[in-house]
Amino acid sequence: MDSELLLERYAVADSLAMHFQTATDRARRSLLTLTALAAFAYNFHDSTCQWSLPFYLVALILAWMVWDQSGRFKMRHLDTRALAGRNAGTDGMAPGRYRRRRCRLLPV
Repeated sequence: MDSELLLERYAVADSLAMHFQTATDRARRSLLTLTALAAFAYNFHDSTCQWSLPFYLVALILAWMVWDQSGRFKMRHLDTRALAGRNAGTDGMAPGRYRRRRCRLLPV
């Protein structure tokens, strides 16, 4: 395989891995913020404060949606990081269980 093509593939896979890592971190911060807002709304719920229960439910639903998306970002990050490692020829440095679990998803 041509070394320039190999370096280009590594650069693309590495930049995608960094993008998905950033997206995962951003989703985790959003999840923590939404969870804190939901807890705040739940603590202030009583018969005089009618806005807190709908706010609590919306915050929980949004937190669940962010949590689901963050899992997808994390898997994409791991996939592209492993692909970058394979393109760089460092596949043997990955843990064995990760290689066995992920090798069927990665193109050769």
